[in-house]
Amino acid sequence: MRKIEYPMLSKNLAVILIGCLVFFGLNDVGWAEDLQKSELRCGWFDNPSPSNADLTDASGVWLISQQGEYTANGAWPKFDPGQWVQTGVGSYGYGCACIYGRFDSATQKVLFIERSSSKPLRVCRSDKKISKFEPFNPLK
Repeated sequence: MRKIEYPMLSKNLAVILIGCLVFFGLNDVGWAEDLQKSELRCGWFDNPSPSNADLTDASGVWLISQQGEYTANGAWPKFDPGQWVQTGVGSYGYGCACIYGRFDSATQKVLFIERSSSKPLRVCRSDKKISKFEPFNPLK
């Protein structure tokens, strides 16, 4: 029985495999470096309307979600009723929260939320660096 060889197929396959390994290998390294850049930011979490949210800390306003434009991956903090200030119809409002994740300081966007947690309102209200940034409450 005669053995059939496919030299071009094996060379092309090798090139494809090496390309995939290089591409995915470099992506994995980049992803690992991004995880090392994760940081904790705490401040005012403001959700004034559907799919709009940001976090304001001492460094500025960090975009979490903008309706129809952008949404960071990851879970938003959950608030108990005493930790949330309702500012209109529905569940929209603000609270004090911490987000651990990846942030892009050039665009002021939250890229990925690894963990988030709510804090009592007094934590943000007593922090001199952020207390003045408490979101406006039209119901007051």
